[in-house]
Amino acid sequence: MDYTDLCTLCSNEESAIEFCLEKGLLFSNICIYCADEMYRNKYNSAKTGFIYYCKTCNKRISPCDSTWFLSNKLSFGQNLKFLHLWASDHSILQKVHHLRLSKRVVNQLHCFREICLWKLSSLEGRIGGPGIFIEIDESYFFKRKNHVGRLLGSSWVFGAVERNDISRAIMIIVPDRKRNTLLPIIQNHIEPGYNGLEEAGYTHLTVCHRRNFVNPQNRDAHTQAIENLWRWAKSRVKTTTTDADHKILRMAEFLWRRRYPNAFENIINHIADSYFD
Repeated sequence: MDYTDLCTLCSNEESAIEFCLEKGLLFSNICIYCADEMYRNKYNSAKTGFIYYCKTCNKRISPCDSTWFLSNKLSFGQNLKFLHLWASDHSILQKVHHLRLSKRVVNQLHCFREICLWKLSSLEGRIGGPGIFIEIDESYFFKRKNHVGRLLGSSWVFGAVERNDISRAIMIIVPDRKRNTLLPIIQNHIEPGYNGLEEAGYTHLTVCHRRNFVNPQNRDAHTQAIENLWRWAKSRVKTTTTDADHKILRMAEFLWRRRYPNAFENIINHIADSYFD
């Protein structure tokens, strides 16, 4: 759905609510306690204008309970527009200006990034496998602005990416670049078919970065994919924060966008899925 169509939909708050119900962003009329069908009761003080009533359990439930709509004051239409602008990768100032919102609403960005992190964390399996080239490297991230402030934890990030499918990548903040630190990460996240670390069941091809990104002795040994990952990541993950959790959320959003290019539809699905995790 493009932004113009969404604005047409959101011109009516009732239509926006029905869209949220259809997409699973609000809870349906199936009772979470007994699985019976609940009935809508008009309730003006509820954000949706109604609540559910279960005759079997004699319970009243708001469709917004435990959803991301519960804790913010924006209308459903504004929430959906804000979500679409985020998915379209507009800047914070563009979002605030376009919707005439307070800058305080940017706190919702943390909610979206937490969904990105949740989705990536829920993925099963490791990258790589027999015959698949994986490029690994470490890079320095998160510099202090004007050397002011104390960095919490390391600013080094370990990365790995499949050469033929750059959407399959990992980035992990590491305390150092020692072998004892990186080897368990490789073993936990990369299949043993990966070309690296012979004694751990891998075949390792190397490149001297000071001279080139392709090993002239072996054209298969190059780091073009991982260098591309670093270039895009550093252009996107711009932050001077000293908060380690915030750094992780920024990286999660970057990796999520690479894996799920249809961002608006996917973030809606992933928000709905997260309710039942």
